[in-house]
Amino acid sequence: MPSPSQLLDLYRETSYDVRLPGGTRSSLRIGKPVPEFLRLWGRRDWPLLFISACNPHSKQLSADDNHDRTRTLLSRLDRSRLRRLVGVGRLANQAWRETSFLVAGLSLESADRLAVEFGQNAIVVAVNPLSTRLRLYRNEWRTRIDNDADIMWTGR
Repeated sequence: MPSPSQLLDLYRETSYDVRLPGGTRSSLRIGKPVPEFLRLWGRRDWPLLFISACNPHSKQLSADDNHDRTRTLLSRLDRSRLRRLVGVGRLANQAWRETSFLVAGLSLESADRLAVEFGQNAIVVAVNPLSTRLRLYRNEWRTRIDNDADIMWTGR
């Protein structure tokens, strides 16, 4: 199991990809501004949240288990009636892929509840078009990770 700082490095290297209506593809990256296509899609429905239900606490689950968890998260998001896009987290030159959703306008409090329920270490948050950050849920990591502008800690 990677250390918290190794996981943080992997999160920073990850491309958080989505396919927009019309087939255009775009990606969020930690520490980078939101790409123009996603700014237009997000309009005034900030924040944009990229969330997954797969591999809780970075423990690899079977494809079937991850599929079931993704369906459950999708059902929850559908009930919220917020705009969403299917996405995937991926590392360049790696086989790892994690199905996710980009959601526009979900409150941070609601996102926090979903992330904790699905055992996520972090989600990707763009509170405005200028900044894409990690929102971390593992408060025991606070002493092991240097704080910077790209990290949002929760109070959990």
